[in-house]
Amino acid sequence: MKSPIIDLLVGVQSLAEAKSTCLEPLRALRYTYIPEYEAWLPGELFFRKGIPGPWTHHVHAMEPSNPRWQDFLLFRDYLRSHPETASAYGSLKKSLALAFGDDIKGFRNAKHAFVTTVTAKARSELGTG
Repeated sequence: MKSPIIDLLVGVQSLAEAKSTCLEPLRALRYTYIPEYEAWLPGELFFRKGIPGPWTHHVHAMEPSNPRWQDFLLFRDYLRSHPETASAYGSLKKSLALAFGDDIKGFRNAKHAFVTTVTAKARSELGTG
């Protein structure tokens, strides 16, 4: 079984500035920028660590004004306060990792309904959705 991947969310003041100044320092830390993901992760810079071996880390860099920023935080906070949902999400990700291997797009699409449902529950609990 693959090891878990650590996802990091990094807020930047300007995505354009981050793209021009952060690529080399992150490369020095063995992160690989994945520019082709910009097509399906608009407003975000995506990096992986561990290539060419198993991935160990993902970095999602975006401006906090990106709607996905708030969604990431809502989802994280909901999992922190609902351990049974966090456990279910962990189990789902393990089974999807086995099914999809290195197909990150397929993996992401397969977990989308779960993430969307949990994010909606988080918004509902906060009275924002």
